[in-house]
Amino acid sequence: MPTSLLLFGSVFLYKESMYIYLAGTDEVWYAAKILDKEQSVQVKRFTDSQIRKNRENLRKDKIFCFVELKTEEFKGRIAHLGETEHDTWAETPKIIETGLDPEDLKSLKNEVMAEGAPVPFALPKLINDIPV
Repeated sequence: MPTSLLLFGSVFLYKESMYIYLAGTDEVWYAAKILDKEQSVQVKRFTDSQIRKNRENLRKDKIFCFVELKTEEFKGRIAHLGETEHDTWAETPKIIETGLDPEDLKSLKNEVMAEGAPVPFALPKLINDIPV
């Protein structure tokens, strides 16, 4: 599937997992994985425990690079940005009609653009000029 069919924030299903398309080139796609509710709770609990321990430099660790989704269909779930870089897909992703709320789009872009965010070097450059 050509990346031209997907826009920043498009939700799609690939191999039984949901993703949010961020950007892409001919060789690489960048997408945040939408974790299920149980996984999301585990990541948030772990994050909270590390914050209570005053752990420094959380922002630089991939596990803490996520956005809590506010879109009604995804409430209670997070979009994880720790492993966003993917080779082109072996199978065609299925585009999901549910769009993300503008607040979620802004949060995703802000998380990727944040100084020290543990995302691939090219990703901030690819989404910098995308209006949200």
